[in-house]
Amino acid sequence: MPDLGGAEHSESNVAVAEPPVKATPAAEPKETPSAEAESAPPDPFAELDEIAGIRKRDEKGKFEAKDKPKEEAKEEPEQEAAPEATESAEESDEAFLESSAYKRSKPLRDAYDKLRESYSSLEKQLEELKQKTESGEVTNALADENASLKARIKEYQAKQIVSDYETSDEYQEKYIQPIKSLIDMATSEIEGVEIETAEGTRMAKKQDFLSLIEMPLKEASRYANMLFGDAAPQILAMRTQIRTLNEQRKKALADAEKNSAEVSKKRLAEQAEQQRLNQQVWTKADEKIVTRYPDLFGKIDGDEDHNRLLEKGLKDFDEAISPESPMTSDRRLTVMAGMRRYAAAFPATVRKLRLYEDKVEELEAELKKLRSNDPDGGGRGATKAAVKKSVSFADDPDAPWNRR
Repeated sequence: MPDLGGAEHSESNVAVAEPPVKATPAAEPKETPSAEAESAPPDPFAELDEIAGIRKRDEKGKFEAKDKPKEEAKEEPEQEAAPEATESAEESDEAFLESSAYKRSKPLRDAYDKLRESYSSLEKQLEELKQKTESGEVTNALADENASLKARIKEYQAKQIVSDYETSDEYQEKYIQPIKSLIDMATSEIEGVEIETAEGTRMAKKQDFLSLIEMPLKEASRYANMLFGDAAPQILAMRTQIRTLNEQRKKALADAEKNSAEVSKKRLAEQAEQQRLNQQVWTKADEKIVTRYPDLFGKIDGDEDHNRLLEKGLKDFDEAISPESPMTSDRRLTVMAGMRRYAAAFPATVRKLRLYEDKVEELEAELKKLRSNDPDGGGRGATKAAVKKSVSFADDPDAPWNRR
């Protein structure tokens, strides 16, 4: 929070010379904001501080009496002096080139020549850009870049759809699990079988069967007969089943990529429909809240401050949750943290408000009774009409935020 009190200056701090010379008060030092203060996100409770103020407690823990806010003098905006007529750029350059400073200083001449060269280069680039724009060259380049980006997006969407299908339950249950089961079954069949290889005699292992799957049929048949002998036909049959399932798997992935455009279109339609339903539920709930508690959530005719604060709160929240929000990450998190505390404190605040309303109504009734019994007062000075109580916000069991 910025210091609202400001620095205090007493008359003793001002040096005064002997007359007849009048003393001139020293200029107040200007506070330079630190880098940390400039980079800090906005305070979500700044508006609340302005409305309610920050009340301090004394040594006994009681709230101190609130001071009335001092009205700050409005500073009149300084009138901008009318711009004086200036000479043209060419005349100014000529005057500079003829000046004694330019003629005496070689570094100044070098810097000026470098600046003029840079300026001429920029003018040339600007002219080239204008010509390209007029000829449509820039437009065509942007169109080509846009088409390339669309093609890349389409390619990415297709790959994403294929990737999603590979992780789906349907793909896993239809292809991956059966292939894995067949491999496990074949491995259990050949385990413990002694086979003859070029390196000598050893026990068969899982890799021997996996090698069969990758081989062409003729080579796989010869290799299986050499390793497994009479059991080769059974091993080759399982190999055929696995290769068939694997081909079906590859075809399913190719079909998913081929139909990706249709799948993408269907997904977008489903997302749009879900968004419409969500908006419908949101709007209905929002309208119900405002209708049920108009004095808390609705606009009030003639109360500009109330309506302004209401609109600002809604605007901040909508921007904070919108995926297209211009808010920075720090600003979004700050606003959401503030609104979380607002939401937590609101029912208790409304409860306190209702208690105050009840007390006001009770006091007004008592005052009316006293005035009616006063022989001199005779009921002079009409009291305000009793405040009509609305449904208690904090205790209403039907309120959506009170449901469990």
